Amino acid sequence: MKEQGYICCYCMSRIGIDNSHLEHFYPKSAFPDKDMDYKNMLASCEGSVMETGEDHCGHQKNDWFSDKMVNPSTPEIKGMFRYGADGWVYPGGKDETRAAAKEMIDHLGLNSYHLVRNREEAIEASGIFDEEYSEEEIQDIIDYYLNMDNGKYVPYCGAIADIWKRQGINN
Repeated sequence: MKEQGYICCYCMSRIGIDNSHLEHFYPKSAFPDKDMDYKNMLASCEGSVMETGEDHCGHQKNDWFSDKMVNPSTPEIKGMFRYGADGWVYPGGKDETRAAAKEMIDHLGLNSYHLVRNREEAIEASGIFDEEYSEEEIQDIIDYYLNMDNGKYVPYCGAIADIWKRQGINN
């Protein structure tokens, strides 16, 4: 959790000891040789919303695996996803990675009602719609969201930074 800045490896929600679990990117059932491989161990949120019955992240993934999947802890994940101000996540990046991103979004439940609502609230709280910003101010805001503060990332930091980056382009 500390290495991940206390956010879920898949959805970027806040995690702690009481609301997370050890996620094996390569499922133990299909890849027993990777069971104790440190690079295969990630921290994921509990991924279950009792009031709606939705599952997402590690609980939704369960033992699913596709060769198209990209480990969230690797540089290849950068740019694979785009976020809307409405909280939805979309496939992004190059053509060859879009199919993988769509598959991951669907299989991990990353557009569950709960996650979309929380991302939208976090994006709005970032102040993006409050006023006009200079390019320097936008870059400072992006840097804030892409760096840990006291060892923690802001929940949904990647989604917020993505929106701000595109705001800077359109500014």
